[in-house]
Amino acid sequence: MTDAATEKDDTSQTNDDLQKDKDTYNCLKSIGCTDYKMKLIDCYEKIDRSTLPVEEICNKEIFNLIKSVDECLAKSKKESKASLFFNFG
Repeated sequence: MTDAATEKDDTSQTNDDLQKDKDTYNCLKSIGCTDYKMKLIDCYEKIDRSTLPVEEICNKEIFNLIKSVDECLAKSKKESKASLFFNFG
């Protein structure tokens, strides 16, 4: 590959990564993830406030938030493909 082609691939990859980050950020801000995000924050705060050793490690809350973000990203991707179809189809 030429330097120009490599640079174009690098730029494309960077743009894809930035878009994924933006999509993830938007999902974390969405109403669908807010409840899970608040439960995770509450769990961490409970651990921080405790004066005794706590067995809580918030795995369930982390898992639920990740699952919620994944579902949001999948829905967003599906809607994006549908809008491309209707705009150009």
